[in-house]
Amino acid sequence: MNYVVVSEFYDGGLFYKKGSPYPMNGVEITEERIQYLSDKELNGKAAFIRIANDELDAKQFKGVKETSLRKALENAGIQISDEYDRNTLIQLMIDNELAL
Repeated sequence: MNYVVVSEFYDGGLFYKKGSPYPMNGVEITEERIQYLSDKELNGKAAFIRIANDELDAKQFKGVKETSLRKALENAGIQISDEYDRNTLIQLMIDNELAL
């Protein structure tokens, strides 16, 4: 399952800023840690992460032209097909943690 940071925090010496994915690539975490970070009742402060909702995250690309999405993906070195539609391009942006 994918998570996104909703409140900035340090974890294991790594800084997670709002909007970034959790955990960072290659970092292993336990289910207990996920529960602690996602439940303000457990940690007594605030929820630090939430389950990534690609539908909500896709809203950041509302109104962005398909040509801009294609250019951003190509600049990131991601192979794309001419046959990909706008929704597929947006999903690739999300999957590869790219922003405009």
